[in-house]
Amino acid sequence: MTFLQIKYFVETAKENSYTRTAKNLFVSQQAVNKQIKALEQELGFKLFESEGKKLRLTEGGRKLFALWEPMLRQTEDVIRETRKNQDQKETILRIGLLEYEKIKEMVLPWLIEFGEEYPRVRMEITAASPAKLRTMAEDSETDLLCTLSSELPRSCKNHEMVTVKPLELSIILAQSHPLAKKDILNIEDLKDETIFIFSNSHSEDAQKQILSHFREKGFIPEVKFFRSQESMEVELMMGKGITTGFGDAFKNAGGRLKFYPMPYRKKGVPARVVLTGVTSLGRAAVRKIQKSQQKGCE
Repeated sequence: MTFLQIKYFVETAKENSYTRTAKNLFVSQQAVNKQIKALEQELGFKLFESEGKKLRLTEGGRKLFALWEPMLRQTEDVIRETRKNQDQKETILRIGLLEYEKIKEMVLPWLIEFGEEYPRVRMEITAASPAKLRTMAEDSETDLLCTLSSELPRSCKNHEMVTVKPLELSIILAQSHPLAKKDILNIEDLKDETIFIFSNSHSEDAQKQILSHFREKGFIPEVKFFRSQESMEVELMMGKGITTGFGDAFKNAGGRLKFYPMPYRKKGVPARVVLTGVTSLGRAAVRKIQKSQQKGCE
């Protein structure tokens, strides 16, 4: 069991509601449910029972609440006091960053500038796939998130946010692919091709968005799924298939790939690389980064 699970349990026991717990802790209801279920699975018994729209502690839940509530309160007091004493030393800012090299090249200068302006902030950066970053945000394992706007968890959509770069859609294939001889390439030209798509374990949005383009044109192509950007890019360069997506997600080593511009769907929302705050610390960092970037544009 973890400190986070105990915190979610105690707050839920006080509120008798997953919804109010999520609101109080600034996380999604899904994140609360997930942690409570994991705790129950480890303990081997239920902590709550449903009573209409409210939750009621089981006998085991009541005993653990009586034990953990004062312990959690005392632990948080110690943490607050310790952090207060360390204010003059450093603050740790956990950052979840898209693992794509080109996007890291865009964002890292912003983070370096922020770090130079606030030297007492120590940044701990984790590079990961869009799907992993979404999970980290839902579980409050990161303070600041750099991801695609289309991959933001619902709990973060109304948080402070700054756009790093708007993204353009492309049809992407090897320079050696027969279709690369064409001056213009459209979705209709891909009807008989194998289309590469990221699996949901890498990107929850990619499969839905890419297949929607083809459905609007009246066909679904043969599809091959990939769990990582590197695996897909190698097979793209070998000419084994084609993908549609953001050119900034690909390294394009040796210039072996060719990119054809592609319009967004009529009902599609243009994607962006964004920085958004997950926790109160992260939201404060976003405001400072935004202010710094605005000054740089003046």
